[in-house]
Amino acid sequence: MLSRTAESFFWIGRYIERAEYTARMCNAHLNLLLEHPDPNYAADLWARIMAQGGDLHLYRERHGTVDQRQALEFLALDPGNPNGIISCVAAARENARHVQDQLSSEVWSLINGFFLRMQGLSRQEFWGRTHAVLQEVLTTGYAFHGVVSNTMLHDERLAFYRLGRDLERAGRTVRLLKSPALLDMSAEPAGIAEFQECVAVLKSASAYEAYRKTYRSGPDPAKIVDFLLLSENFPRSVRFCARTMARMLPLISGGGQTMPEPERLVGQFQADTEFASLADIYDEGLEAYLDALGDRLDVLADAFGRAYFRYDDAPGVPSASLPQRRKPFPRLELPTSLVQAVVEVRHDFTYTYDLPVGNVRTILRLVPNQRYGRQRLLDCQWHMEPKGAFRQSVDAFGNQVWQIDHERVERQITCTVSMRVENHAVYHAEGALGLRGVLLSDEDLGPGMAGPSDYATFTPLVDTSEALLVTAQRLKEEQPQSAHLAEAVMREVHQRMRFESGVTDVATTASEAFTQGSGVCQDYTHVMLSICRLAGLPARYVSGYLPAEGMMHAWAEVLVSDPATGRDLWVAYDPTHNRRADETYVTVGIGREYQDVAPTSGFYTGMAANHLGVMVTARLESRRPISRGAGTAPLGLPSLGSASGQEAQQQQ
Repeated sequence: MLSRTAESFFWIGRYIERAEYTARMCNAHLNLLLEHPDPNYAADLWARIMAQGGDLHLYRERHGTVDQRQALEFLALDPGNPNGIISCVAAARENARHVQDQLSSEVWSLINGFFLRMQGLSRQEFWGRTHAVLQEVLTTGYAFHGVVSNTMLHDERLAFYRLGRDLERAGRTVRLLKSPALLDMSAEPAGIAEFQECVAVLKSASAYEAYRKTYRSGPDPAKIVDFLLLSENFPRSVRFCARTMARMLPLISGGGQTMPEPERLVGQFQADTEFASLADIYDEGLEAYLDALGDRLDVLADAFGRAYFRYDDAPGVPSASLPQRRKPFPRLELPTSLVQAVVEVRHDFTYTYDLPVGNVRTILRLVPNQRYGRQRLLDCQWHMEPKGAFRQSVDAFGNQVWQIDHERVERQITCTVSMRVENHAVYHAEGALGLRGVLLSDEDLGPGMAGPSDYATFTPLVDTSEALLVTAQRLKEEQPQSAHLAEAVMREVHQRMRFESGVTDVATTASEAFTQGSGVCQDYTHVMLSICRLAGLPARYVSGYLPAEGMMHAWAEVLVSDPATGRDLWVAYDPTHNRRADETYVTVGIGREYQDVAPTSGFYTGMAANHLGVMVTARLESRRPISRGAGTAPLGLPSLGSASGQEAQQQQ
């Protein structure tokens, strides 16, 4: 199975489960507020709910003070909230679209219809029948799990789906248990408010009836903790989810003699939940225990990504090991931190013609792939006037290509493309950027697709000269290790070149730019590509966005061997700024040189001259370390709260 196919099934399970849990939380706590004795309790409650899902920081950035109406719309209807219901449904449907040929028709019909209903939901309709809408989300989620199980083959695809569903389910249950009513270890609820909160916790996990049938008594904090953590029969308990994941992994690995890392880690996790006791949990402290569980689930998500999907290893992170429980679930301290950035981009361009023209074809490479390494496209909108016939394709380098045809254009074509892109980077404890890149093994190297050999040859713009050859030979002798050599080339180019606009154009070659010692980012990149290729390193041109640049930016990716793992990966180097690309860089396209990834190009029929006007704005919307319960999927290391990566592939 292709890694991207497995990843899509995994994320379908996570996103559907996430949407379902969010709807249940909202519904249960709306009912709680109807009878709560404190009228000022609502703001604190919704703040806590959003904090549990890792969404409070984003909410406060956008809305400030917590208000019940705004909070509920944020959790349910706001497409800017990657963990919101409507975003999760859209992301699940997008993943399903990528593997539609491998889904049963019943599964596709259900998820597509669900997506269309949610997209057509207005705020007026939502507030007119709030509970009915939330209940529809729950009912559709329950139906979806059943249709998947009953209409699809029980093979690797279903195993990845269940793996994602149960990882998400376990994480949501852990967060749910951080309710203040449960962290108080009293024998029973102290008052009506605490009693209602205990009921809301159970209903948020669809556990109220099952709990009553098990204990035949009113809600008790200790019993609720025991039931949601350690029940062997309730499907949303952490113990039950661990057992299900342990059953799925052998179906994926095939039960070979060598146990894969995820299978070993899940086995450890299952053993610890199987033999945990409530006394041990309270002896350590419930909150500390839940925090450690969250850490362990993040480690599992990381292991799944590294083993089965397209997430590259985080340098400096040792092969994950879940420590043995002498003291229950000691916190796993990693020598690195994961930083997430969201970049907001707006790209406007206008083609102006002196006279009317016909048969106009405009070719655009302005929007990145849905996933690229740790990067993922969160959302994208575009508008062109006049409207034309649109066609989307993928070129030989794997880039997204938009083609728009107009039979006739009177005066001009205007276009606006807006997008939000999430990226991740790993930093070591001392603050140094870890080695990150795109694994060569994860690239599509099928017939007709460019491979490393294509990025080792010279082109009209990436040419050679005696001066470039001498420089390459000297650096190769000084730095035989590929990653160190790439760094040395970047530093050399930065030192030898001076940034100066207007002295070069799109036809300037690497040798010409190196001789005159000046140019713009395109020239810096062409020079670095030439030296790398002369030194035996495959290297490719990258076009993308960087906040505060005011235009599209260019840098290089070099194929190096990771010193920590020995695996080959494409690492991004920016010779213009003399640094490796971090989480703020947005990769749009790759190629052998600039002409392969020109942002706008095309042709037309007529005698008119044309002029291209461009305005690019890239803004850093957010940048923060990912802590437990925060973040979005990745296309990098997914954490429980990402919508990412997405926790990593994750489309909206």
